[in-house]
Amino acid sequence: MPRRNRSRGRTQPRLSPFSAPPHGGALSPLSPGDLDAIVDHAFEMLGDIGMAETPDRFAALLADHGARFRDDGRLLLGRAMVEAALERAPSVVSVPGFDPDRGITVGRQGVHIGTGGAAIQTLDGATGAYRDSTLADLWSMMRVLDGCASIHYGLRPVVARDLAGDVELDLNTAFASAAATSKPVGVSFTGASSVDPVVDLFDAVLGGEGRFVRRPFAMAVVVHVVPPLRFAAEGCDIMARAIERGMIVQTCSAGQAGATSPPSLAGALAQGSAEILAAVVLADAIRPGHPCIHAFMPFVSDLRSGAMTGEGHYLGHSQTLELMRSEYVYPELGDRMSVDEWVAAGEPQLWDRAHRRVCDILAAGRPRHLPASVEAEIRSRFPIRLPTVA
Repeated sequence: MPRRNRSRGRTQPRLSPFSAPPHGGALSPLSPGDLDAIVDHAFEMLGDIGMAETPDRFAALLADHGARFRDDGRLLLGRAMVEAALERAPSVVSVPGFDPDRGITVGRQGVHIGTGGAAIQTLDGATGAYRDSTLADLWSMMRVLDGCASIHYGLRPVVARDLAGDVELDLNTAFASAAATSKPVGVSFTGASSVDPVVDLFDAVLGGEGRFVRRPFAMAVVVHVVPPLRFAAEGCDIMARAIERGMIVQTCSAGQAGATSPPSLAGALAQGSAEILAAVVLADAIRPGHPCIHAFMPFVSDLRSGAMTGEGHYLGHSQTLELMRSEYVYPELGDRMSVDEWVAAGEPQLWDRAHRRVCDILAAGRPRHLPASVEAEIRSRFPIRLPTVA
């Protein structure tokens, strides 16, 4: 039976089961030689091309740890420097939940399932229409996450558009996430100035000053890089302050193959790996050995509609134009319009599109792999009820 809070006389909800993460590592699409080549190329990128737009504060810090400047100002991170940072970085990171029994351990074979993103609109389940996301939507989604046994952690899936002010947004997002689920959560920050008040809030949630450092149930989700190979100044500032306040950091590299990363799979993997290694080096320079989780999230562009851009992108490159015809898969039914474009187009429903496709297929008549004479013989021998299709 559900437990009762004797002091208040209310029924306490029972925590949902928490299923263990499944094991991964079985899918190996690349050979060991391919993997080594991609890793070597990532190191070459950092050592020969380096990172652009490094904020002065962090450029000086990294230079003290062995980085050097190229003539054009790019910061070069040599292989020995990167490998030394990797040696000091923990290979396994444990993220406790608000409920310690619901924590996760990243870095082994477990495949952890969670939410993510920062959608500014929500598909309303009651009306079927899109509208701006609200704080109440975030709360509801995190409550659903809490009740799903096979979801192990939650990063905020939506941005609360009904809040004004950066710090107010970050504080309310943090509170809604922490109050809605006892599983590990991840929060983003609009600026470094939000980190201190959010960590203070987490201390209060756990019952007092300094409690959060001992149970860091919320990760700081940080976008430290702007592909291709450029540090994000605000992201670096957030990363530094989050580390200083004891938050486990999750960095992100999210290049779009064909646009902000190379169109080939190998090239996209190499660049993204280089950008993640840059995060390892930066975190090591801020606080050696600090626990970080590095999220490499390669995306693809729809090269049929991607507009040509200026210097620093890949859309106009000859390799992109070649590979877009042979290496990219384009959906026949789904589309990649934005919500605004979808609404302007009359809100075409995938169901309607699929129905038309079904009608077209059926209108083509019977397939030809079974000869008509064979079908006729079968129908003469067996009680076949299926009507004959012309």
